[in-house]
Amino acid sequence: GGQVEAKMSKPTGIISTQEAIKAATKTIGDYVISTHLFAEMGGNYYYRITVVDSENEVRDVYVGGKSGKVIQVIEHPEEMPPPPGIVK
Repeated sequence: GGQVEAKMSKPTGIISTQEAIKAATKTIGDYVISTHLFAEMGGNYYYRITVVDSENEVRDVYVGGKSGKVIQVIEHPEEMPPPPGIVK
């Protein structure tokens, strides 16, 4: 996904990385390995946050938000259609 980050300027009103991480760790309760702003869908911006869960499994959590508020935490990325042009 190198091109996506490059051409995506950080929009105003997006949730901060810290907010996204806080939402992910609050939901999953474990520690974050990496955070990656990856997509915009329907006016919401999504971060992919890689976490280690309580079973020591590495997994991705998606946190979406707009206007500075976290509005969605997706614990099971398979429920989320991949945005156009992004390969999981």
